Amino acid sequence: MQLVQFLTVFLCLCFCFSCDEDKIFEEHHNFETYHWAKNDIVSLEPEIRDTIQRYDIIFNVRHTNNYYNNNLWVRIETVYPSGKSQQDVVEIPMAAADGRWYGSGSGNIISNEVQIQAGARFPEKGKYKLLIEQYMRMDTLSEIINVGIRLQEAATN
Repeated sequence: MQLVQFLTVFLCLCFCFSCDEDKIFEEHHNFETYHWAKNDIVSLEPEIRDTIQRYDIIFNVRHTNNYYNNNLWVRIETVYPSGKSQQDVVEIPMAAADGRWYGSGSGNIISNEVQIQAGARFPEKGKYKLLIEQYMRMDTLSEIINVGIRLQEAATN
């Protein structure tokens, strides 16, 4: 009987840990007061070791039900290991036209994951810097808990 219980727990743990095996990098920045000021630039630093691999880039945002907008515009500057950089402006949809939040949540907290690029390649090996700033028309966004990026191996077709 103990062997059956052990195997059940072991298989459950294997399943839980194998779910994210494609994840290469994930990091979040918390806003302690749930306010994201325009001059508060989030800096994340993924290490890329494989320039052939394609990656899906997912933007994560957690917010409260009191977030005012149905979207979030961000500017992301990618600084390569060589120092070269590029900027992109990305819209993160937060709510449907009828006001229902995208993502999932519990209580007053909503977690939203949006794939912002599929099959991306990083042309240089080394440490990249992703600089993320809120790009809305307001100086400070209220009710944003945290933002982050996840890089995972792109699904092959």
